[in-house]
Amino acid sequence: MKRELAYLALITLAVCLTASCGVETAEVSLPPESAASHEPDGDLALLYDCAALIGMDDAESAGMLGGGEQNYAAGGEILIGRIYSAELFGEEVAPSTSCGPDGLVDSVSIYLSGTDAAAYAERLCALLGEPTGQSGGVSEGGGSWTEWIIGGARLRLHESLGLCSLEIS
Repeated sequence: MKRELAYLALITLAVCLTASCGVETAEVSLPPESAASHEPDGDLALLYDCAALIGMDDAESAGMLGGGEQNYAAGGEILIGRIYSAELFGEEVAPSTSCGPDGLVDSVSIYLSGTDAAAYAERLCALLGEPTGQSGGVSEGGGSWTEWIIGGARLRLHESLGLCSLEIS
């Protein structure tokens, strides 16, 4: 069971990374803290809503974050999860769920457009308080993470080779 879950997570990650190959990316920085579209209460509410998705089945998760779209693999036979549209830290994001073999959401991923994990960490500290954990520096693969607990779930800010993402599980 754990092996199947690990394989599914690895396949999902590989598909996401492969999908971004060959796509030109631009240097993007975070909007200023005073941007009119940036609403800290909205950011916190979105993060809590994403944490609430953990453990839901597809029917339940369809009622969250505007419903989103189902995401299938294997020619429409295997439900990966849902992809939503939202705003976080003043930028448009697409929170996506991954379901385990039992059909329940086991993680939510949010890819961020900024390249400065420290700026995101500062905003998360302002919303959630001090981190509950951190990686012991940069890994061999060039990545690091900082962790908070939100709504009974683990939220990790990942930074690897200039790419930032949030993972809630």
